[in-house]
This record gives sequence, C-alpha cells and structure tokens, in this order.
Amino acid sequence: MTAVRNAVGAALIGCALGGTALGAALHPWTNPNELRLVMLSSPHTLNPLLNTNSEETNLGSLAFDYLVSADRDLRLTPELAIEVPSSANGGISRDGKIITYRLRHGVRWHDGKPFTSADVAFSYHLVMDPKVNVQSRLGYDEVASVDTPDAFTMRFHFKRPYAPIVRRLFAPSGEPYRVVPKHLLEHSTDVNQDAFGSNPVGTGPYRFVSWQRGDRVEYAANPDYWGGQPKIPRVIVRDISDINTIGVQLRTHQLDHSLVDSATYNLLRTNREMNVTLIPQNVFVSVTLNMKHAPLDDVRLRRAIAKAIDKHTLTDRLTFGTGEVAFADLPWRFWADHPPARDPNAYDTAAARTLLDAAGWTAGPDGIRQKGGKRLELQLAESAGGVTNRNVDVQLQSYLKAVGIELTIKSVAPNLFFAKAADGGVLDRGASDLATVSWIAGIDPDNGFLYRCDQVPPNGSNYAGYCSAEMDALQAQAIGTYDEGRRRELYARIENLVARDVPWIFLYNPRQRIASNLDLRRPAGNFVDRFWHVGAWRYGD
Repeated sequence: MTAVRNAVGAALIGCALGGTALGAALHPWTNPNELRLVMLSSPHTLNPLLNTNSEETNLGSLAFDYLVSADRDLRLTPELAIEVPSSANGGISRDGKIITYRLRHGVRWHDGKPFTSADVAFSYHLVMDPKVNVQSRLGYDEVASVDTPDAFTMRFHFKRPYAPIVRRLFAPSGEPYRVVPKHLLEHSTDVNQDAFGSNPVGTGPYRFVSWQRGDRVEYAANPDYWGGQPKIPRVIVRDISDINTIGVQLRTHQLDHSLVDSATYNLLRTNREMNVTLIPQNVFVSVTLNMKHAPLDDVRLRRAIAKAIDKHTLTDRLTFGTGEVAFADLPWRFWADHPPARDPNAYDTAAARTLLDAAGWTAGPDGIRQKGGKRLELQLAESAGGVTNRNVDVQLQSYLKAVGIELTIKSVAPNLFFAKAADGGVLDRGASDLATVSWIAGIDPDNGFLYRCDQVPPNGSNYAGYCSAEMDALQAQAIGTYDEGRRRELYARIENLVARDVPWIFLYNPRQRIASNLDLRRPAGNFVDRFWHVGAWRYGD
C-alpha cells in the first residue's frame, strides 16, 4: 500500500506539540502524544465537499472548519465566522433574503496562505458547479448571488427567505460541507479527481500528514489553529470496517475512542477499563422503499410492510436499550418534532394482511403471497459490516415472511452503498426494492432532502423517489418562515404526511454509543458531529 504524504504535516508529526501534563496519572496503555480513532468505512476522498458518508464527514472535523457549528444544546456557535448571523446583529436582513457573515481575521490554511471571504465564495461556487459531485445542493440552490465586500465579509443574497440557511450553509447540516481553499483548487480541471482529495489542506485543528489506503489516515496538531493549539499532538484514524475487530481493539487498548454498535456496547458497558457512554443524536435507522419499483408504487403494500414490523420488540432486543422507537425521521426529542399521540403504522399483522388482500396479493401454497402468477418477492440492500445492521435485517426478513412477503438481503460495501450513481452507488441508482439506511441528520429540522420532488437522485437523497405536491407545498412553507413556532407546526404536518404515504419506515433513533480510553477527556458531543471540538480533547485531568 502506498501512503500519500504532506511534507509540512510529516515534519510536525514527531514533535511534542500540546500534549498532557505528565504530572497527571495515566494508565500504562495511554500515549499522551497520540489519539487513536477509527473510521468504520474507507473514505473515497478527503475533500470535505465530496462527502458521501458520515465517516468522511468525521474526518473533515479534524482538518477543516465550518462557518458556524453548534454546541451540545444545539445552540449555534461561530467557527470561521466571528459571530452567528441573526436579525439582532444585522447578519439577517429585515426581509430575510440577505445573510452576512463577518469572518475571523488571522486564520491561515495549513500551507500558510491566509483565509479570506474569497475562499467561502469559491467553495459556494464549487457546490453549485454541476460538474462537482456534491451529495446535494439543497439550500445552496436558494442563493441568487454572492458578493464579498472585503476580505472578511461574505454576503449571500437569497431568492426568498430561507429559514434553515444559517444551520445549513457550511454548517453541520444533513449534507455538511466545509470551506476549502481557493488557491489550491481554482485551476483544477476536475475537482472530483483532483489530488487535493488525497492531500487536503484545511484551516482545522489538525493538519493532514498521510493516507495509507485501507489502513489509516494520520494527522498532526496545527500549532497556529485559530481556536488554540490542540492538546494532543498526533491523531491516527484507523480504517476498520469490522465491528468485532473494533471491539477487540478497544478491549486491548489499541484504540482510544470509537463508535460501537449496540451488541458491542452491551459487551463493553461493564468493562472497568474504559468509559462507555450514550449520547443523544439526530440519527435514524430506517427502511427506504423504492416507490419507482412496482409493486412498491402501491401505498397499500408500503403500509402493510410498515404494519408487519414490530418496532418496539426489534428496538428493545437488538439495541440493548440504546435506541428509542422512531415514528418519523426527526427524533421526538429534537426541538422541532412532537411526540406522536399514536403511530398510524403501529405493529398490526392482521391489518397488514388485510391491506395485502385489498391490494390483490393472496397467499400461495407456501404462504408467500402472489398476484397474477408473480410471487411477492422483494430485495433489501444493506451496508455490510455491522452486526446490529445485519440482525435488524434478518428480523425484518422474519416479520415480512409472517405476512407472506419473501425478502432477500443483499450486502453491499459501505463506500459503494452510499456512493453517487456515477460511481455505482446502490441507493443513488435505486438498485434495490428496499434498503436499510442509517442517517445522521443536521442541526435544523429541514428534511426536504428526503422528501422533495427535486431531491430525487442524482439531485439529493430522496432515495424513495417520493414526489407529492402536498409535501412540496409544506416544505416550501417550512423553509420560508423564520418563526420557529410556525416551523414546529409545519414539521409536525410533514411527519404526519410521511406516516400516511410511507416512502420510508423509521425503525428507531439510536443514541450514540461511545467507548473510550479512561484517560481521555473531551467535550460532550453536539448531537451530530462525533469528533466535535477535537482540538480540545486531552488526556488526564
């Protein structure tokens, strides 16, 4: 295997930058100069505009910055911006159509070049370039024009008021993008294939050092970071897709911090040699139903599938108490959602069979339903590697067979599962009838990327191919008002519509299951970003 190296970062990796005061008593397995993390799927790029999965987004936390982020209570916090734009500070115009960011002075890219508003404007234009394979342009496509009055002022002019924008524009949204350097990419003939994706230069707390594909990505502390020199000099992010291997390496202290699945959590939570914690997050585990594939274009079949699934039992047994039953994509604890009085798709096998009968699917000799001589056989695609994911899918297979639906499971490598259609992505191509999807959403309730007609791939993440004029109208109203009370009301209606039309079936909202070194001290997570505020992580008291 070959490793891509950054000469500046390589020179720093052996230096004792930051570090922990050695007066603190550390366990023998702790190296105070090194933080050993893990990614559960191999990245296809380190360019933070080309993220296709959460692991690539997590890596972006190390080397790049947002304009604004959020803290553990989802309060917006400035990063490359000096302050969060608001009506009170003049950052949001009276008509809601102009957003102004005042940027930090003195920020430098890892190669020493100064960061300016030109970098933000350039990054925006890359997102909007149809030749650049970004995951979605949702929100960015609401911008009519941009201007940079000076090197530290960035102004976005919108076609209409767009309420999610401050939480979406170069912020931890559903498709989070971070700012990239104009001087390194402005002359690129193909940003998708540019060497920058293997040798990134950011403004973040850590500088990229090397990428040994299939094994690890290494970073060194950025001594000039605007947020202060990181406490731990070196970060190694191991590439380990097998969750069992991760569990072993946590127990043997070869890793300092990792997300684990619920089965591994259950094994580790009594281990006194590590900290095992649960952190709320805006995440859902779901089944998306490809409405472009017959017979899933029949809402009766989709409702029958939903009613065949005992979400309470599935969640209790397979998450070991770490998940909460989901009724929609927004966790009911999230600020814009509402606890449902009643789940319209609650487990009811008798109702599921009645719906299948009404749709013309009658039981065959072996119990599998058929119609017009065709058996009711569906394929479910899954992202390979997770024990809990596989257990969920096997349980789904059992639930559907009980009402006469034959479900086959197809495991797909994680990087291929979420890839763009041009790269063979299973979800993006709509290559399966159903798919189990775990999704980390952003810090705004805007979920148009899942449901709007214009977000069907390749334009977004509406993998179900769902298109409803009623939904589009509600989405337009929800993003058009800055009144948060009104937005709560509208998103309640949106979630009820999803429950009616069943383009997705939401199983549960997992809490983030983290196992870490007993000596590691880190700020509490911010609901969406696993490596949030990583520059402040440290060992010892």
